[in-house]
Amino acid sequence: MNSPVMIVFLAVILFNFLVSFTRGFKKAALRLATALLSLLGALLITPMLSASVASDVLPGLEESMSSTPELAELMQASPELFEAIGTLSSMLVGPLVFLLLYILIKLIMIIPYFLVSGLTSIGAKNKKKPPFNRLLGGAVGLVIGAVGVFVLSVPLFGYLELGGTVITSVAQSETATSEATAFEFYNTEYVQPALESPVAQLTGKLGGNALFRNLTSGKWQGEELELESELVIFADIVNSVQVLSGKSIEEFSDTETDAIEALADDIGRSSLLSVICSGILNRASTSWQNGETFLGIPKPEMGENGDIIVGGFLKVFSTSDASNIGADMGSFADMFALVVKYDLISLMDGDGNEGDFVNLMDSSGFLSEAKHVIDANPRLIPVNDAIHDAGMRLLIAELGLPEDYRESCGELMNDMANVIHSVPTNGDGSINEEGLAEDLKELLIVEHEINVSESTVVLVAAGVADHFTAQELASLDTDEVIDKLIERFGSVEGAIEAANGANGRRS
Repeated sequence: MNSPVMIVFLAVILFNFLVSFTRGFKKAALRLATALLSLLGALLITPMLSASVASDVLPGLEESMSSTPELAELMQASPELFEAIGTLSSMLVGPLVFLLLYILIKLIMIIPYFLVSGLTSIGAKNKKKPPFNRLLGGAVGLVIGAVGVFVLSVPLFGYLELGGTVITSVAQSETATSEATAFEFYNTEYVQPALESPVAQLTGKLGGNALFRNLTSGKWQGEELELESELVIFADIVNSVQVLSGKSIEEFSDTETDAIEALADDIGRSSLLSVICSGILNRASTSWQNGETFLGIPKPEMGENGDIIVGGFLKVFSTSDASNIGADMGSFADMFALVVKYDLISLMDGDGNEGDFVNLMDSSGFLSEAKHVIDANPRLIPVNDAIHDAGMRLLIAELGLPEDYRESCGELMNDMANVIHSVPTNGDGSINEEGLAEDLKELLIVEHEINVSESTVVLVAAGVADHFTAQELASLDTDEVIDKLIERFGSVEGAIEAANGANGRRS
């Protein structure tokens, strides 16, 4: 690749040297002035023209996508996507627009060049230019040629370096596939040698690299963006998606969970994707919670047990925005990694018993590790509640409807209120979950002989502990604690179904 490029560069320099040598210093200086004005004009006009090019792309793209129902739905569901396409288009064409503008302005400058040149030549038509004058003109011609080579080099080597950076990122990614690493060959054999050439190195030292970065930068939602960093992130995401494609969740291992974590990290790092993904997830989660499809896609089904965790995350994502989507996606990735690690997927389908699922969450160590994930992100309260509600539902299935507890379970409610009143507290004023769990195990399983597992009681204790504070308990009497207990049980999603299901089994 280097040879043809070098021939072009040498031809540009030689042409400008010969023209300027022939015409002498004055005309060469005038040509240099037109070249510098062309360079300045291209620098000033490029940002405006790049934005104009991008804005011209969008209407055509919108019209094209509107003709396809599925894409039209996407357009309505994610208006940010089109603004992002416009921004990326502007950033991508910037260096090319710069080169074309330089050539165009230089052609236009031929007119004032010939006018001024003609005026300065009056009365000097028959005078021969001395050799020194020609040499000075030739020297200026070399400078003009160097300016032309610089303008050609900025987009050429800039795009090459951009491509090389993306290829290297793809090849060295932790989620890189064999197909992705194969591209590194082309980078090593062709791209890097071109970037190591003397012209490329000199262009960089003269500010070509900085100019290319400036031409490929843009604004998005008030944030400064660089095309290179966004493309590297996109390439990494493509890698991660390839790792996940074609595999069912049952086949997932550490490789796939690492890919999901990489996806979450990439979305959080990209200003573009943070806005787009938070908007899409927000609307999708809201639709799925309302029992509707999103872009024709129904709510992801993880089975009756899997929906315990998925339902909690849908509540989280329905309030996600660009500022927190990275943390929310990271938390989801961490939680999903724990689901795979402790093989909870095997009990997530509709045939899995919720009691077995709860027991596995507790006995496997999932709950203790999940607590660390939840504590690290305060927005995961819905997930925390959803997990605790799984234990609550199992207890409700044995006790019946929460609204009847004062009559049907009066003694039990009174005993639970006394246990809660006497439970130890933590230094931060919260109720000690472990202490409450031990006391409730004794009360529910031993004293009242309720048919629930110890793992169920652990979740019930956590759900109850989250509903009270030590300071609050100090001001509540027994009846008021019972009221809050019934309130907590009544807030459990699926409580009525659990109670009715239990009644059906008993009858």
